[in-house]
Amino acid sequence: MAARISCGAWLARPWHAVASRPSISKPRLQFRHALFSSSSPSSSAAATRGAVCCAGSSNGASETDPFVLTTPLYYVNAPPHMGSAYTTIAADAIARFQRLLGKKVIFITGTDEHGEKIATAASACGSSPREHCDVISQAYKALWKDLDIAYDRFIRTTDTKHEAIVKQFYSRVLENGDIYRADYEGLYCINCEEYKDEKDLLDNNCCPMHLKPCVRRKEDNYFFALSKYQKSLEEILEENPEFIQPPFRLNEVQSWIRSGLKDFSISRASVDWGIPVPNDKKQTIYVWFDALLGYISAFSGENKQPDLQDTVSLGWPASLHLIGKDILRFHAVYWPAMLMSAGLSLPKKVFGHGFLTK
Repeated sequence: MAARISCGAWLARPWHAVASRPSISKPRLQFRHALFSSSSPSSSAAATRGAVCCAGSSNGASETDPFVLTTPLYYVNAPPHMGSAYTTIAADAIARFQRLLGKKVIFITGTDEHGEKIATAASACGSSPREHCDVISQAYKALWKDLDIAYDRFIRTTDTKHEAIVKQFYSRVLENGDIYRADYEGLYCINCEEYKDEKDLLDNNCCPMHLKPCVRRKEDNYFFALSKYQKSLEEILEENPEFIQPPFRLNEVQSWIRSGLKDFSISRASVDWGIPVPNDKKQTIYVWFDALLGYISAFSGENKQPDLQDTVSLGWPASLHLIGKDILRFHAVYWPAMLMSAGLSLPKKVFGHGFLTK
């Protein structure tokens, strides 16, 4: 898939464009046939069947079910960039195609606005985290308007309705016995905002994604019992190999799971800018245990008290999560396990695309 976008001025200086957007030519896109069709002209048809949007297949959904499509909720530590546009333009093309087929489409995008990196970025700009998030979130909306992105829902993780959904979800997982408290010491990547396994790091304990040394931290956290769901995840991928696409991404995910899943920390004692843990106000919820719920909270109404189960009934599960390969583990391993713990349906498909330059 190739995308040629004439928006260098905006992407280089998005702060100016929030107030006065430059003239931008419409994106011109070229997509492989497999992106939109359940058939493939090559001998690898079985592997690529329904690669992204499954236009010719409903995955068991009825004709009246909406086609729910999501981009990631983009992290607002920095302004929008070409990678953000790449994913969103592709998602917009898929949404438009599904509408041409007569499907009701719910196209969800938004911004992920909590965490240490955002508080640090705001401080560097001399603003509060809230002010920083407001500016960058508006920059995303302005860019999507200039690129003629026809999304249906834009969710911000600082919305009060989102916070309510996250707290209810956390409480449900806690009641299921899948959250516990423990001391933890490990190597922490500030840019990823997660603890890393030493075997996954480069020389000098550098993060393979950001190429910066991880720092050793020790803190008292709450953990999600991910290891409890290892067998269930293995069975799901064995029975539904098209859940993760393209096929080589499925192989990556299966390799991660077979190597043994470890419980992961879902709270931070050292981060103030986040949603408070319901049973411990001194800690905030880890950004990924927060942001992923945006795919559900996006369905909640504006003028009513959010309720998790009611919100789920308005459109969940997602038909497709379209994401970059760098966040595949969170969407293909953590997220399904979290949903199983809460007794909620899994998304129908996760597609992890490559980077613009790789």
